[in-house]
Amino acid sequence: MGRLTTHVLDLTTGKPAQGLEIELWSLEDGASVHLKTVQTNEDGRVDEP
Repeated sequence: MGRLTTHVLDLTTGKPAQGLEIELWSLEDGASVHLKTVQTNEDGRVDEP
């Protein structure tokens, strides 16, 4: 199985976007299914897969 990673930057400052909420959804049989919600850390990344 693959792994999804993120790195979010604020394009106006070029700095990492800390505290941004990211939601992961799956499309199953035509319906959206919420899998997980995480928040970016001080580096603009997510600490968990």
